[in-house]
Amino acid sequence: MGLKLTSNIYYMIKWVGAFLLIIMLGISCLLQIFIVNQKYTCEPLKNINCTIVHHNCEYFFDTLDGRSSCCPNIGCFCDDYTQYNFHCNFMYADNSDFDRNFPITVFIGFMLTIATTSSIFYTRRFFLSRMGLTKQELLSIDTDTRGFRDKFPEEKALFLSVREKLLHYNDESIEKNKIRIRAIDFFGRKSLHFVSMIIFTYFPTIFLDGSPLPTYSGIAIYSFMEFLCGLLVWNWIYMPKNKRKYIAPMLLGGHNRIQDGYASLMNVSTALFTGVIRTLTTAGFYLFVQKDLLLSFGKNNYHDYNLIKRIFLLVWVLNNNGVSFGDTAGEGIGAFLGKHRFKVRGFSGQENERSIEGCLGVFFFTGISDVTSIFFCSNLFDIYTFETIMLVFLLSVATMFFEMVSFKGTDNFIICFSNEIIIYIWLLWINDDI
Repeated sequence: MGLKLTSNIYYMIKWVGAFLLIIMLGISCLLQIFIVNQKYTCEPLKNINCTIVHHNCEYFFDTLDGRSSCCPNIGCFCDDYTQYNFHCNFMYADNSDFDRNFPITVFIGFMLTIATTSSIFYTRRFFLSRMGLTKQELLSIDTDTRGFRDKFPEEKALFLSVREKLLHYNDESIEKNKIRIRAIDFFGRKSLHFVSMIIFTYFPTIFLDGSPLPTYSGIAIYSFMEFLCGLLVWNWIYMPKNKRKYIAPMLLGGHNRIQDGYASLMNVSTALFTGVIRTLTTAGFYLFVQKDLLLSFGKNNYHDYNLIKRIFLLVWVLNNNGVSFGDTAGEGIGAFLGKHRFKVRGFSGQENERSIEGCLGVFFFTGISDVTSIFFCSNLFDIYTFETIMLVFLLSVATMFFEMVSFKGTDNFIICFSNEIIIYIWLLWINDDI
């Protein structure tokens, strides 16, 4: 009877994992469709503080029968209407300024992240306690250093003994218990990863009047906060033991995976530090390299300001889709179905496992997410059918490839930046610039 019950739990974990992936895909696709299809109206002229705009209609609000609201057609006021609006309200704002809604966006994102990490922390602890771990053994996994940076060897020894206990849980096969551990790790790490990417990719568009990013000064502030979190994780060995239980739920959540072993904090801090580089690089490439090409593409193919804006939002989503969902789904597939495994090295010399099935999941779900975004948010499949299919294929292949070969903790940065370069080259191709 006991063997049958544990076998049922084993299969239930797989079904719960599949259900979680479907929920994540649904949330990701719905948010993409929502933000790209939002309708925005221009503010009255008195709220536009653009001071230096060359070759534009300075009084374009008053040139059509004295109306005081925006006309959504590029040519209804003057030839430079779209450029004027982008310079004043959207992607061409002064990057030394702060949007007035930026502090609110950061605060909401910060509070949501803390709520998510804390919920994941205690949910994972509940799962592990059901596998027979004592309070001290739980602490060795979710708050202790595990011997990071060769400190506290007794904590490393305790963690290794606890991991062995989990591998032999209920006298079942090690392979089945590895799947249980990977499932718990997937829930912990990728739930947090998914929420954080949702906040980074979609929240600014919702709270910053449709702009996918704050100004670059805002991006720098966000990156600095991420850097401080990485610094705190790196120096976790100096955190007083009696204070760890208060900070670990907010800082670590379920990010410190069991299967990462004593290198867990190294991987978390590496992910945060490379996350700073990813944020600054991908946002900078989008703001200073992609946007002019996007504006040219939009004006060549559309005659409505809202449609051009949708292309800007769509490209920002495509830049991040591989990480925000493809990578997340890939780890889920690998955790529950991965059979053919291979090693990936980290900066501290440790080896971590990935699977062929997980990498194929990255390819498949990146493609699904990209196709959904493009189909529901633009007409690119109608006007550039072959070219758009090629774009989705290349984005999916690149995401899968760099997920397979990148050093542990660097895949998010490499995937996002490679996707941006692919989209940039695609735009050059479509615009006949190459």
